[in-house]
Amino acid sequence: KTGEKSVAGSGTLGGIVGSLEVEGKTGAIIDCVNNATIIGGHAETTEKATIGGIFGKVGATKLVAEMTVRDCRNNGTLQQITDGPVGGIIGEIARVKVITVENCENYGSITAASNIGGIVGYLDFGASGAQEFVLRGCLNAADITASGDRVGGMIGFADRWLQPVSVISCANKGNITGANYVGGIIGYSATTESRGQLITVLNTMVLGNVTATGNYAGLVAGSLMTRDTNSILQITNSLFVGNVTAANYAAALLGGVVRAIGTKVTTTETKLTVTGSFVKATVSVSAGAQTAIFLAGSETPEITNVTVTVENSRFAVTLMQDGTAVTDPKAYYTGDGTGVSQALTALGEDELADGTVQALLNEYAKANNLMIWYQGGTTPELRAFYIKPADITNERDLSHGYTGEA
Repeated sequence: KTGEKSVAGSGTLGGIVGSLEVEGKTGAIIDCVNNATIIGGHAETTEKATIGGIFGKVGATKLVAEMTVRDCRNNGTLQQITDGPVGGIIGEIARVKVITVENCENYGSITAASNIGGIVGYLDFGASGAQEFVLRGCLNAADITASGDRVGGMIGFADRWLQPVSVISCANKGNITGANYVGGIIGYSATTESRGQLITVLNTMVLGNVTATGNYAGLVAGSLMTRDTNSILQITNSLFVGNVTAANYAAALLGGVVRAIGTKVTTTETKLTVTGSFVKATVSVSAGAQTAIFLAGSETPEITNVTVTVENSRFAVTLMQDGTAVTDPKAYYTGDGTGVSQALTALGEDELADGTVQALLNEYAKANNLMIWYQGGTTPELRAFYIKPADITNERDLSHGYTGEA
């Protein structure tokens, strides 16, 4: 199915379908393309709109057992005049037990307010019995500009999400800008005191800048919610290259964490794991603000027990305060403002471009049947999202240095 004409209005808008409801059944959305420009909301009446390049909303008020969205592409520009969730593929997903979005791509620029994602704008699961959300093989290649909060290259806002969110073999190649809680993959995620939450990022890349005009920004996420002894973020076989900017709480990976809603624990242990991954970033904040490599901090003072485990990873991260390089960079900050240093392996100046990092990434990717990495001009890139040099018309002409094939 292909959408061609422009769409404008309020309510729920999609390039293919505005709202899809399938009660208690399994559904699939396959092979859809939107080329239409979509404009939502009315400035005169302040009416809101939910906008998706393919689907405005999936699930709606009825419970869907399982849903797959596959092989869909948005080429159309998405513009939100007032407010409401906007996603390059799906504006909002609600009350779906298991959902997988795979091999979907967004090429349309997005201009909106809050809850904006390159693939999905807003995940609202509440008490639906949701079990799993997976993004696999998805690409955002467009810039996102938001005037409000919770903006991500893949997902804007995962609200009341109780189970794992997995981002596998995905890529964000757009620049992401918002007010607060801005991330290269996820803007913001929230959970409750009853269950912890885990964000898994596997075989994924972010090649773009992340900017928060307010607080909380990172190449992975703006901010995640945590509770006692909770592993909130696991990063494996991934690459992050870009600049991160915020007034306060900016880090190369994760801007901040907050304590789970209603939690009764007096201290919260937050666990981050980084394995076989590579980071090159310049992170900038205002004078006196907090900035770090992994986690810039939290407004919640109870989060004092932070554990960061790093294996087989390399970093080239410069931290800046008001334009001046930080001379004693911290790996992370706890909620009470304590900065913690941690010895890390440096990423060499030429290792992204000379094939060193590509080879290390492919050792893990090939051993675990993941998407392999090609060598681009300045950095490795995942095979599905790699753009060949213009003078090469036959992929067989690519050297092993480009393809990464054995």
